[in-house]
Amino acid sequence: MDDRSLLDRYLANRDESAFRELVGRHLDLVHAVARRVTGNDELARDVAQATFVKLARDVAKVPRTVSLAAWLHRTSRCAAVDLVRSEDRRRKREELAHQHAPMNATPEPEWERLAPVIDEAVDSLPPADRELVLAKYYGNESFAGIAARFGWTEANARKRASRSLEKLRHLLVRRGLTTTAAALATALPAYAVSPAPASLTGVVLTAAAQTAPASTLGFQIAMTTAQKSAAAAAVVALLASGWTGHALGSADGRAQQLSLATGRQGSATSLMTSAVDRRPVADDPATAFERLLSGEDRRTWAVVSRLDAKAMSVWLGKLRELQATTPRSSGEWERLAEIESALYFHWADADPQAAWKDVAAIPESNESNVRQHTQALVRSVLAAWMRRSPDEAFTATKNHPDHGHIARDMLILTWTPETLEENLAKHPDKRRDLLGWFCSSVIGDEAKREAVIRFLLQKPGPKDADWGRMLFFRSWGYEDFNAAMARAEALELPDMVQLIFRDNLTMTPAQAMPWAISKGLKPGGPQWEKGYREWLGRDAGSARAWFETQAPAWERDGHDAAVAGFLAAELANAMSPHPRTFKATASNPNGVVDADVKAAVERLSGFLARWNAKDSTAESKWRNAASKETRDRLAETEAAR
Repeated sequence: MDDRSLLDRYLANRDESAFRELVGRHLDLVHAVARRVTGNDELARDVAQATFVKLARDVAKVPRTVSLAAWLHRTSRCAAVDLVRSEDRRRKREELAHQHAPMNATPEPEWERLAPVIDEAVDSLPPADRELVLAKYYGNESFAGIAARFGWTEANARKRASRSLEKLRHLLVRRGLTTTAAALATALPAYAVSPAPASLTGVVLTAAAQTAPASTLGFQIAMTTAQKSAAAAAVVALLASGWTGHALGSADGRAQQLSLATGRQGSATSLMTSAVDRRPVADDPATAFERLLSGEDRRTWAVVSRLDAKAMSVWLGKLRELQATTPRSSGEWERLAEIESALYFHWADADPQAAWKDVAAIPESNESNVRQHTQALVRSVLAAWMRRSPDEAFTATKNHPDHGHIARDMLILTWTPETLEENLAKHPDKRRDLLGWFCSSVIGDEAKREAVIRFLLQKPGPKDADWGRMLFFRSWGYEDFNAAMARAEALELPDMVQLIFRDNLTMTPAQAMPWAISKGLKPGGPQWEKGYREWLGRDAGSARAWFETQAPAWERDGHDAAVAGFLAAELANAMSPHPRTFKATASNPNGVVDADVKAAVERLSGFLARWNAKDSTAESKWRNAASKETRDRLAETEAAR
């Protein structure tokens, strides 16, 4: 069955076997792309997980004119680029990079040169060529198979693939990488897609199982490593919706809460799997726990729920003896971490104050993976505590310097817009904070979103309404610029219109800049240039295409500084991340330059010459204020003429 048929089955019936088949077919591709872009195994796992969660959620939005491989390639590359751009993730990458081996033990020198830029180049190909390169040289599909899929002859498929590979070679040459089509034809099938870690399939499937297609569920939570606090809040959302009584009182119900609360995905033997195993635990609790620790029994909650919570120090002590000798990066350590989360949940279910006191005393760490593990334990405690008394749990934990925000995020998801004022009144010292975060949390739910708008705009306005309105529209603008802007305009809220535009000029420039021009706003300035640089980094093709349609009008209307600023941003983008020189060196005696850098500086120099002819004073002022690197490039180019 082809990919499209499997997608349709998943969309229509949420057929998990269909989704499992799609993951099996494409996980290696997604993980390999993510690994190349991030340069980090842990981040690559996050990107792969997020990519398939997005597929599960947005399956109805996958265009029928694009192959799933092409959609996944672009989605995973963009997700990886965004992840690497985050400053926290940069630090994490630096801290962990030395721990991870390369994707391939002995990559060829040719591939080592290509790997950093190959996926960006493939993504820049025209759609038809991208499909062919991914099918033949990433997917190792036969020419006969390609011909059958596209309705060509085998000879025609061979010829078209050769042309597509040549186009890819030209794109690489423009990026300063000289290679041959033959070298690409050899390197890509060998290295472009490598096997993903065996445990990753279970992680991806478990995460996707929590995410229904967007056409059937309006509120979804994707549990990547970076989103575990949102996953924890799912437990409290279930409480708010009235999932009480037998379900919450049962072992299965608690195990479901625990899995959601911790965000731990595990493997096929995770908490969720063990929860539905109804075989009785025949051993006494202590013996059963020893079997659980050794791996002989994998029914985590069935075993943990029978332990005496008053003796929790004993059970945690036994567990931590094993953790101390288990590599943190291993699947076994993750299994033990699941057991630890279950122990804390069970403890908090019986004595939340004692469990909280213990987990809150765990020292804060600068290592991100240790920090994430501690936060998962905190969420386990709060999930159990909040199912019986959300306000009590929040009051007891809200001022903790490291974990108070977790309690806040979980608490607000027990609220509804209709009970918002009532709930805010219970916590007057945290009213402003809780109001802002609640307003931000509902943007994905249209009904709640409109109810919050009514709450914030009522007369007389509630206390701190301006603050709530600002965070509400800011968060909505980040999520969906066009929808947030249209609503703010319809409500005649000019301050919110300005806020959404100002925030998104650098966050989502592909939406903000065209909107601004359509409203007749004057382009230019540091924020415009910063936003354009960001857009170039995400999708250089669409950014340049848009600017090329604007530049003539800007130049005609006297916005010369804006044109120069955008051309300088293109030059800076072409030179990053490693500035390159035009001058001859010992290793580069002919002064060969990167084609993109040369083209960018020529465009800027040509425009400045035209501007100088019109207004030499303004042009000179702009040039003197430009970055030293830009001035140096211009001087080198103009001196060579």
